[in-house]
Amino acid sequence: MRIIHAVAALALSACAGTPPLLSDRMNDADRDRLSAAHWYAFTGTIAQQSVWSNIASGLGGTVRALEEYRDPDTGQMCRKIVEDTRSIQGARDIRIGTACRQTDGDLVVVYSGRVEE
Repeated sequence: MRIIHAVAALALSACAGTPPLLSDRMNDADRDRLSAAHWYAFTGTIAQQSVWSNIASGLGGTVRALEEYRDPDTGQMCRKIVEDTRSIQGARDIRIGTACRQTDGDLVVVYSGRVEE
């Protein structure tokens, strides 16, 4: 199982003047833990929160699936997700996205926006 993260560049780059994403600071261990959280949010029950953390980097967060649907164009099963990442310094990023299971079993996560606090 692989999880591929894609960024909808137009939606995120349009946020001029916003601080960098915490995901830009993630190391491989962070990305592995986040990917596992995406997988559990995708395969668990709707609204079930999947938690991840990495004490070494000081990052962690949650992923929650909001709704499940079949993509009308591709037929793939997808879930809308909310990803909430935090640092021990108090920084926080909330991103909205869609996770879809591909025909080869991979999970592709595409972010469509960022919530500003």
